[in-house]
Amino acid sequence: MLNTPWAHGEYLIVPYRPFSGTPSKNDRIIAEASEHPERFLISPRSGHIPTLVARLLTSADNAVWEVWKCEALCGIIILDHIVPNIEARWHIVFLDDELASKASLLNIFAQRCFSDFGLHRLIIEAPESMPKLLSFARRKLGFDYEGGTRAGSRRERAHFDDERWYDVVLLQ
Repeated sequence: MLNTPWAHGEYLIVPYRPFSGTPSKNDRIIAEASEHPERFLISPRSGHIPTLVARLLTSADNAVWEVWKCEALCGIIILDHIVPNIEARWHIVFLDDELASKASLLNIFAQRCFSDFGLHRLIIEAPESMPKLLSFARRKLGFDYEGGTRAGSRRERAHFDDERWYDVVLLQ
């Protein structure tokens, strides 16, 4: 099941427990979110970023995992907007900005979402200002534009980074 720890290669994936392990992991996640709120689909206009991230990570409606490599936290994987046995939105946040080496891990995670959670669909949403993530999700994880076309897969002006509005691209 996805609620138990599992390993893939050099990575250990464990359910997120905010009060277990080193407290510095929470500080690191909050710092990452404050520096890159778009990775959590949080706009600075939405409120206090640390509070919003803490709510995202600890909500009983979400499923969150820590990704560890060599005893160091290297990422967070979040499922939110979960509709049981149907779909969930997938946030992929790696602290080292290195996605390519995690393609196999993420593909297995997606497979486990389908088999263990009974989901039929995963959704990735990201501001168009994150072309590397969008390209990676399409090329390495097999996602496609919602509705099949780039033009039909957008929520216009849905993310504000405190300077500019961006469209959010929807991948399924």
